[in-house]
Amino acid sequence: MWSTKLEKLRHRCAAVDRLVDRQAGAYREAAAHRLAHPDSIAALRAYEAAEERYCLMKLSQQKARRALQRAERRHAVASQLFSWRGTGRSVP
Repeated sequence: MWSTKLEKLRHRCAAVDRLVDRQAGAYREAAAHRLAHPDSIAALRAYEAAEERYCLMKLSQQKARRALQRAERRHAVASQLFSWRGTGRSVP
């Protein structure tokens, strides 16, 4: 069970990382367009929208990483608690 959950969380983190990278590129492009057209209201709105999406993606990335860290800690604790299983020793 734990390994499945950990794998899902790792895949989620990787997917969010890719989305953050993609959004960072869009944010850079919007910033460059804004600088090239300083009087354009459309460029300003596109820049602000890109900035908002980038910030939201960064928040999602932080949440995904925290969830993964919590799951990894729980997995480590559970592994230590139940490490006596499977040792072949009998419990008196």
